[in-house]
Amino acid sequence: MRHHGFSRHGEYRARLITNLLEKFFNGEDPREAKTPLPAATPSMDALPHESGHKHVTGEALYVDDTARGMLETWFVLSPHARAKIKRRDATEARKMPGIHAVMFAEDVPGLNDVGPVRHDEPLLATDEVHYHSQPIALIVGFTGAMSCARRR
Repeated sequence: MRHHGFSRHGEYRARLITNLLEKFFNGEDPREAKTPLPAATPSMDALPHESGHKHVTGEALYVDDTARGMLETWFVLSPHARAKIKRRDATEARKMPGIHAVMFAEDVPGLNDVGPVRHDEPLLATDEVHYHSQPIALIVGFTGAMSCARRR
């Protein structure tokens, strides 16, 4: 049995919410249940995932299979746990074929910060590295160029 496109679990939840709202608007205490709601039962007739057959047959397409000609990004990470950044030079990397851009903190448009609550987490390190593998630069380029840039 389906209700508004919900599965049995969805139907149970929808009925529970409806029941609680009715009690609220009628001024009833929902803790004093007159008729208990039916228990939720696991569905044995779950719908198959929309692309499940493609995953198991190898026919599924992934971004890596279809993203030809798209730019990719790759962070350059600090090899040190704590260090001062004395200089950064991306001149040679920018000359490499397929490299679209090499960005440092000062190249980030807007605020160079990704802290969700406190704005104390820079996207790219500026003057100092605070932890191992902290991002210090961002390379933008095509896949073939990325593999070359990673080695340098």
